[in-house]
Amino acid sequence: MRRRAFVLGGVALGCAAAAPRSEGGLLRLAAAPLGHDIDPYRDDEFGVDELSWLYADGLVGWDRDIGIVPLLAAELPESADAGRVFRYRLRDAAWHDGRPFVARDVVDALEALRATPLGTREPYASVRDVVMKGAREVEVRLAAPRRSFVRSFFGPYGFPAIPLIRHEDGTTPIGTGPFSVRRRVETERWSLTRWEGSPRGAPRLDALELRLLRLDVTANVQLLSGEADVALPLPSNLLGADRFRRVRRTTSTAVLLMNAEGALGTTLLRRAFAAAADVPALQRAYDRTRTSLLASLFLSGRDDDDLAATLAHRPAAASALRDVTRERELTLVYVGGSPSHERTMTLLQQNLGLAGVRSSLRPCAASVYMDEVGPLRSGRFDACIYGLVYADDAELAADWGCANRPPHGGNFSRWCDPAFESAIERGDHGAAARRLYDELLCLPLSHAYEEIGVAPWVHGLDAPVPLVPATYGCAGWSISAADRR
Repeated sequence: MRRRAFVLGGVALGCAAAAPRSEGGLLRLAAAPLGHDIDPYRDDEFGVDELSWLYADGLVGWDRDIGIVPLLAAELPESADAGRVFRYRLRDAAWHDGRPFVARDVVDALEALRATPLGTREPYASVRDVVMKGAREVEVRLAAPRRSFVRSFFGPYGFPAIPLIRHEDGTTPIGTGPFSVRRRVETERWSLTRWEGSPRGAPRLDALELRLLRLDVTANVQLLSGEADVALPLPSNLLGADRFRRVRRTTSTAVLLMNAEGALGTTLLRRAFAAAADVPALQRAYDRTRTSLLASLFLSGRDDDDLAATLAHRPAAASALRDVTRERELTLVYVGGSPSHERTMTLLQQNLGLAGVRSSLRPCAASVYMDEVGPLRSGRFDACIYGLVYADDAELAADWGCANRPPHGGNFSRWCDPAFESAIERGDHGAAARRLYDELLCLPLSHAYEEIGVAPWVHGLDAPVPLVPATYGCAGWSISAADRR
């Protein structure tokens, strides 16, 4: 799939209400994540978290009409200590192997997750400890308040979205979700069967066959040939056909992030950097098929005349930056092996060179890009490509707040501003975004999205609100066997 991490969004595209349905049957799902497993605790590559919601549930879930709802939590948790403590009472539920779901399982899951790079990300990095208050009650204590904690802590709004999974040596992953992992048929092929005990309800299908594909183009071929019913994701540069429909989902907002420490440590230097960069050309390089690019740093995409002037390509205005790079090169970091990242950063280096600014390219493996020893958390970069993840309300503090700077948080810009913090505290996201304009901490690249290919005989597979995995709704998927070709 990326990480982008198979997170969902966009307009819901459901099938017509009159479409024929039949209960039961086997759905064949072809997925192309970067990982080799379906357990994000064991394989933290982008996309694996998406697949785990087929067989596992979170403490909280999502309802189209209500929003965040309890899942393995019996109710939404109470908070105390000014939002630093959350008390969860757990649902009387069972794992797929019949073992009761208890407070110890939440503690064990967090410990297992923290042993992976995902544990260094929010909201898990903010957790100070989890205390069992009984067989089915836990108290989660945070180092600092987080507005989005409840929906993202073992919930569908995380980035990535991680459910609760149990592990036993030598076994397939154990969950509580609509399908249970029956067996690993082959190295990249898994068999999942219907499970009726999930808080999301009993699935309409009897079973799922999950195939992990090395190339997403293979998913398109399988859809066209009828070998797969759903392809997750679908290559956006390939034409569709009558054999399947396309469901588009927004995943994140991609930006060129600047490090506010080091060579770009002042607003003047960051503005000089923006002047040297040809932003429209970088946007086209980042994704050649994008139909609408991000016009501004505002989450709504509103135009802003002042920002447009700042982003105008004016190489002659980069003189201040040229003086800095006489002594050192700017380090441009990107995910190695990603064509869009490589195209964009190569073009940026050319832009900077034409403006007389020296720079070097530094590709980094996706698996360590944001790891403890990776360039973003360690600060060994001047500019990098980064995906900002926002949902229905802007969780700006997660990406820009003073309390979330590395090594513990995700404020990779290494920026701290009292005016920004004050705006966040009073919930004024417009004023907070205005400070990002004024300080120019990133250059907008695009709204990122992925597409899912869905065969016409598959029903109930929609795109939920941003950040909710497509697989979260798997209990409602069904097929019309008579229409299957």
